[in-house]
Amino acid sequence: MIESTLNRSSAACLDNTDLYRQKRVFCAKERTIGIDEDALGYQVKERRHRHDKEANMSKLLEADMMRTDHAVCVLEHKLKREERSLKGSIVHFRQHFQQPVNRREFDLNDTDMLKKQDGVQMLPGLVGEDPDKRERLKKQQLQIKQWCLQQQADLKSTRDQLQNSDKLYDESIVASESKAIEMQKLQEGYKRSLAIATKNANLTMALEIKERELQEKCQEEDNNRIDIQNQLQGDLLCDNPNQSISVLRTPHVRHDFYKGMTSKQVKHITDYQQQQVQEKRRIHAQQRQDQIQEEYLCLASARTALLQERQQISFNKQQRKALDNTNAQLAEVRRAREKWLEKEFTNGPTEGYFAQFNTSSR
Repeated sequence: MIESTLNRSSAACLDNTDLYRQKRVFCAKERTIGIDEDALGYQVKERRHRHDKEANMSKLLEADMMRTDHAVCVLEHKLKREERSLKGSIVHFRQHFQQPVNRREFDLNDTDMLKKQDGVQMLPGLVGEDPDKRERLKKQQLQIKQWCLQQQADLKSTRDQLQNSDKLYDESIVASESKAIEMQKLQEGYKRSLAIATKNANLTMALEIKERELQEKCQEEDNNRIDIQNQLQGDLLCDNPNQSISVLRTPHVRHDFYKGMTSKQVKHITDYQQQQVQEKRRIHAQQRQDQIQEEYLCLASARTALLQERQQISFNKQQRKALDNTNAQLAEVRRAREKWLEKEFTNGPTEGYFAQFNTSSR
C-alpha cells in the first residue's frame, strides 16, 4: 500500500512537472532568452518623439481651430447684427408705411366709415345715391399717389443709406488694406535698404582691409629693398670683397676681412627669393584650381547620385508593378486551386484532428 501511494505521488509529481514544462515550452514570451536593450531603448525614444510630435501637432491644430472659431464667431455676430438691423428696418417700415389705414380697400372694411361721412347718411342695407363719389375718388387717388411717392422716396433714401454705408465699409476696408500694404512695402523697403547698407559696409570694410594689407606689404617690401640697398651701398660693404677670400678657397672666408656678399651672390639670393615667391603663387593657384575641381566633382557626384536615386525610384516602381501583377496572377491561381480542392476533396480535417497534437512536452 505504501508502495502504491509512493507510485501515485511520483506520478502526480511527474504530471505537475510536465504541465510546468508545457507552460514554459509553449509560452513564446517565457521561452525567449535575452532582450535587445538598444532596440527597446530606440523604440521608447521613437515612441516619445512621436508622442511629442503628435502633441505639438495637436496644439497647432487647436490654435488653428481657435482662430477659425473666433473668425466664425465674429462673422456670425456680424451677420446676426446685420440681420437684426434689417428686421428692425422692415418692422419700422411696416409700422410707418404699411398700416391698415393706408390700404386701398380700407374704406370698404372701415367700421367707422358712417361716422366719418358728412351730410346725408344712409341706413345700412339701403340703396342710395353717392353725390360725393367723384370727389372722394379723386381724393383717394391723390392720397394713393402721395403715398406711393412718399414710399418711393423712403425706399430711395433707405437704398441710398445702405449704399452709402456699404461704400463707407468698402472704403474703410480698402483703406485698411492699402495701409497694410503700404506698411508692408515700407517694412520691405527698410529691410532691403538695411541689407544693402550692410552689404555695402561689408564690401567697404573688406576693400579697406585688402588695401591696408597691400599697403603694408608694399611698405615692407620697400623697406626691405631700401635696407638692402643701404647695406649694399654703405661704407662697410664698398671695400674689395676679394680680401675676404680664404686660402682654403670657397666657401671658406676670412672673418676679419669679410665685408659681405658680392653683387653676384646678392643677385643669386634675390633670384632665389623671386623663385620662391613665384613658386608660392603657383602653389596657391594650384590649390585654388584643385579646390574648384573638387567642388565641381562634388556637384557632379551629387547630380549623379540624384539621377541614380530617380532611376532607383523608377526601377522600384516597375518592380512593384511587376510584383503586383505576379501577386494578382498567384492569387488567381490560388483561388482556382482552392475551387478545385473544394470540388475534389470534400472530406476535410476537423478540429478533433488538430487537437491530438501538442498534448505533451516530449
